[in-house]
Amino acid sequence: MRCMILAGQNSTDVVENAIADVENDVQTGRYIVGRGGFPNSKGIVECDAAVMEGVPGRFGAVAALRGVGQPSRVARKVMERSPHSFLVGEGAEAFAREQGFTIEPNNDMPSAYAATAYQGLSPKEACCSVLADIKKRTAEDKCFEIGLIALNLKGDVGAASSVEFPYAFWNQGMDSVEKHVLSY
Repeated sequence: MRCMILAGQNSTDVVENAIADVENDVQTGRYIVGRGGFPNSKGIVECDAAVMEGVPGRFGAVAALRGVGQPSRVARKVMERSPHSFLVGEGAEAFAREQGFTIEPNNDMPSAYAATAYQGLSPKEACCSVLADIKKRTAEDKCFEIGLIALNLKGDVGAASSVEFPYAFWNQGMDSVEKHVLSY
C-alpha cells in the first residue's frame, strides 16, 4: 500500500486493491473474509463489504453477496454507478452481474478447510468451532472484519472494509453475533 500511496495513486484505489487481494485469497478466507470463507448454516458463502471516499463523501456497500470472491470491488461499483449506497442479497448479486462480475457457483467459494467446517455438526456447534479456531489464530477482539484507510499525498482519504461471518447460529434463535461471542 505504501508504494502505491508514494506513487501518487488515488487512496480509494489503494484500499480497494489491497482489500480485494485479501478477499480473493482462499487462505485468508479462514480469517472470515471473501473467497475461502465459512459458509452459513445452509452452506452458502455470503460476503459483506464497504468502500468510502472522504473528500466527495461517497459510500458504497454490499451485504449477503453470493458468488463474488471480491465483494469490495462490487461495493466500489455501488459507490460509483448506483443511485443507492447499500445493496443486499439478490439485489447486490443482480447489480454485480449487471456490472460484469462473474457470479461463481457456491462450490467454488469456500476453501477446503471452510467447506468441511460444518460436517457432522449442528449449526451452533459449527459456529463455536469456527469461533474457537479464529480466536486461536488471531485474538479475542480481532475476529470478524478487515478494514483499511489510506491518505494519499494530495490529502485524499479512502477506506474499505470487508466482513463475513458464519451466520449459522442466527437460525438457532440467537439475535446477535455479539451475544453469542460474549457468551462463548
